[in-house]
Amino acid sequence: MTPEQSVPFVQVQVAMPDDVSAHEICDTLVRERLAAAGQILGPMRSSYWWRGEFSVSHEWLCVLILPELRYPELERRIVELHPYEVPEIVALPFVRGSPDYLRWIAAETEVEGAG
Repeated sequence: MTPEQSVPFVQVQVAMPDDVSAHEICDTLVRERLAAAGQILGPMRSSYWWRGEFSVSHEWLCVLILPELRYPELERRIVELHPYEVPEIVALPFVRGSPDYLRWIAAETEVEGAG
């Protein structure tokens, strides 16, 4: 069985209000092994509706990689740590990935059955 067949993986995107929050939350999630790795992109310009008003702000995007089965824990932890009332948390499935990379993700998040 290949890693692609045994464990589904996701990339989770989380918008953060500033670089300090982005670094603290990203580092915490990786240290706690809820994600194998995280990258921070930004600043980026965001435009959105909030409470009936159009808003524009600068945000940072944290991109995390993990086995899908860790997602519920990751989401709960992000909600605990995130300063937004309603944080953007979006998970995108991996369509494919190199077997060695997928094994590494599983190993670093302590997930059995990947490889």
